[in-house]
Amino acid sequence: EMANKATTDITKNGYRDIVTDFCVWLYDSDDELTLAADARASFNEIDAQHNDTTTKGKKARSDAIRQQVKEWLIVDEKEQAGSAAQHCLIDFGRYKPETVVRYMCSRRKVSTNQETGQKEERNLGKSRYSVMRTALMTYLTGLYDHDWTAKQLKYMAQALKGIGKVTAAATQNKGRQKDMEPGKKAMSFELFEKTNIWLIEQGDRSAVFARAYLCKTWTLACRSDSTQSIKTADLQWSGDASGVVFAHQKNDQDGSRARKPRH
Repeated sequence: EMANKATTDITKNGYRDIVTDFCVWLYDSDDELTLAADARASFNEIDAQHNDTTTKGKKARSDAIRQQVKEWLIVDEKEQAGSAAQHCLIDFGRYKPETVVRYMCSRRKVSTNQETGQKEERNLGKSRYSVMRTALMTYLTGLYDHDWTAKQLKYMAQALKGIGKVTAAATQNKGRQKDMEPGKKAMSFELFEKTNIWLIEQGDRSAVFARAYLCKTWTLACRSDSTQSIKTADLQWSGDASGVVFAHQKNDQDGSRARKPRH
């Protein structure tokens, strides 16, 4: 039970989403035999129930397969890894790192160009490829008690470096600022200052609370979830200011970092 708590439920759910998408991709590609026979049989039954060839029908069929896989994963997480009580999802005799790399390279992010209105495909961010690697090389294999060889792990590490270089080169060639700065953008002090003015001008109770929440998050330089978790017991005097000690944060979930108060 303690080992299962090493990964949060939110993270596990993200891994499940990747595995379900991976299984749909396997079923629709030349790598179908990587799926276990029982899984292919179950997907064939779902496929037979969704004979609508329209875009909406195809989506309904893919969603049904995803739902089936997710239900299996949730059940199998509660069973002993590699036991007969688990569902047969993957044929690990055929499951190779090369298959994972082909899947990762096939994934694209589709967005709409604000200037032309046209849909564009682009590579995923480096962090997304890393999460996919963890989901398919660590979570999935750990769930079903499969071990990779040192040679296979070395190949995967090299492939990830290659994907990272190709992604970086493509981003540089497009020359778009939003692609060069992935993730959340920092809030400028000017915007912070202006937001405070707007909230003061608004003046109602919700604005007072929002401003207090905003200022506390800003001064502590922490995530909003951390601000939400602050309790009276977390407060302490530190010099001429109050300090807040966080024992649990997104980037320190096991509390191993030094717990020094933030002002």
